Amino acid sequence: MTSSDLSDCPLCGGPLAWRQARPYPVLLQLLFGLSFVAFLLLLDEVRRFPGAVWAWCAAQVILGAFLVRGRLQAKKRILRCIRCEQAVR
Repeated sequence: MTSSDLSDCPLCGGPLAWRQARPYPVLLQLLFGLSFVAFLLLLDEVRRFPGAVWAWCAAQVILGAFLVRGRLQAKKRILRCIRCEQAVR
């Protein structure tokens, strides 16, 4: 494709703009942050149960991995039509 091929949408003829491929993972960010703050506040009470601490840490690692993956996907940009929101790749 040349740059002239990317100036208009193939479906409706509308102009194209660079947009995020996926939305930013706001819910994952909020869940990760709340879980971390809860861990800091409740650590003294949970410390008596080593299995619970390990499970909580494992859950944080898993949430963190999904958060990093979501951020990397949100970083990617694609061309989208302004009128019909059709992705042009």
